[in-house]
Amino acid sequence: MIRMTELSIGQEVELELGGKAKVAGIIGSGGQGTVYLVEYNAMKWALK
Repeated sequence: MIRMTELSIGQEVELELGGKAKVAGIIGSGGQGTVYLVEYNAMKWALK
């Protein structure tokens, strides 16, 4: 069983390639997990 980690708005997430993304909101969620809106390098991205 794979355990999914829930992220909080405002939380910083360390990325594999370096740097940190800040969680700005939730775009959506379902059976395959949650998609978050994050800010990284002054741009908005989707993070799953």
